[in-house]
Amino acid sequence: MTRSEFSHRTRHGNIQKLKSTFWDVLVIGGGITGVGIARDAALRGLNVGLIEKNDFASGTSSKSSKLIHGGLRYLEDLKLKLVFEALSERNILRGMAPHLVQALEILFPIYQQGSSSFLKVHFGMWLYDLLALFRNVKLHKTYRSKSLLQIEPSLTPERLQGGFLFYDSFSQDARLTLQIAVSAQEAGATLSNYVKLLHFKKKGNQLCAAQVQDVLTHETFSIQAHHFVNATGPWSNTVQQLADTTNRKMVRPTKGIHLIFSKEKLPIHHALLLEATDHRVFFIIPWGDHCLLGTTDTDYTGNLDEVYATQDDVHYLLQSLNRYFPKHQITPSDITSTYAGLRPLITEPQEASYHVSREHGIIHHPCGLISIVGGKLTTYRKMAQDVMDTISNKPCRTAQTPFSPIIRSTIAYETFSREDLRYLLDHEMTLTLNDVMMRRTDFFLKSLDQGKSKVPDIAHEMSLVFHWSSERLAQEISAYQYQIELSQKWRNHLI
Repeated sequence: MTRSEFSHRTRHGNIQKLKSTFWDVLVIGGGITGVGIARDAALRGLNVGLIEKNDFASGTSSKSSKLIHGGLRYLEDLKLKLVFEALSERNILRGMAPHLVQALEILFPIYQQGSSSFLKVHFGMWLYDLLALFRNVKLHKTYRSKSLLQIEPSLTPERLQGGFLFYDSFSQDARLTLQIAVSAQEAGATLSNYVKLLHFKKKGNQLCAAQVQDVLTHETFSIQAHHFVNATGPWSNTVQQLADTTNRKMVRPTKGIHLIFSKEKLPIHHALLLEATDHRVFFIIPWGDHCLLGTTDTDYTGNLDEVYATQDDVHYLLQSLNRYFPKHQITPSDITSTYAGLRPLITEPQEASYHVSREHGIIHHPCGLISIVGGKLTTYRKMAQDVMDTISNKPCRTAQTPFSPIIRSTIAYETFSREDLRYLLDHEMTLTLNDVMMRRTDFFLKSLDQGKSKVPDIAHEMSLVFHWSSERLAQEISAYQYQIELSQKWRNHLI
């Protein structure tokens, strides 16, 4: 095992180390917040381990709108602290990961029937630049209707007043999370995906160990630690209940869905921030040869491990989008794929889901568990810092320490080769077919058949490396087929 390797061999060694070490900190959850905490702790010199029951970024951290942004819409609710913090973190991330976080031009057209006046948004744009301390790619630009239609001619001109061009950033969220995980390992953290928490052990009324299971081998073992951090996002309530059943629910999950379709169907030149039929805002983002449309924001009470788009979700987004592009109507048959994720919002039962705070909170439970809830993809680093500041007196070094080693910015599905697969297996702790198809590449999201035609060859190559039995090979293919079925499940209810 070499220092730069991050493979199944690395994982095997990490499992042995997780069993035998008494950890300063054990992080539960391998999303962007969890791996961010692990990296922060390691850079402070602490002995830190991390477990994730599925794959890194398999939950919310690969199901976002893929924006690294301040949250322009939060200005309307005067969430100035949240916007300032997010813009500061956006600036840090652009500097740390220019290979993964790219500047994005976003056009915000203003129509007479909308809820925001031209003057109000104009003021908001200056405030957004001000809160970014004018460290944006460029200052925003203002357009009247005629000049705006020259740069985005597909938009409907009916009742268009003008609009604004401003700047945020775009990132492939799953690969950004993986970059942080690899860098955390390099800094000295010990991470393993596919290790599930079963229950906690206590000494008196304090947590002293986590009983876990290796999902791939079914082996159970115990991990001892001084501090236990619950960074499981939408699953935070479940982990909390394993530790202390007396506490109320901390997280209110809300569902957001996204649609992917070919850019040929909607030849836009910019990302667009638009107002939906119910006055919520949504994005349509050019993404290579595709467009990414989202998102919804509805309360969710179903299975946390099986979240998918419904017909109502798809209808809502298409109806909202098509109002703006009368000559380029997107139909259900145009959709290549969908995905859905859950936001781990802090419980505020009295608020509608769209207005629930996106700020984060840290909860110290009487049993010793520390839970981090709420927050955004953009602010993961600050969330990690705030958690670790409650544990360690040593200064946070994450903003000043470049990511190392640097992972590849993208793995192109169109030209995917055996060499690409070996890279994923050796350097990105890729263990299952779902890892390859859904998070390490864009087969699942962008390929017309969602990668079905490539599955036999890729699965076969993986079976040779991992010595899978014919039964295990069939299970891997079936598991991926099920994810495709979830992505297309909304079609079963079309009339």
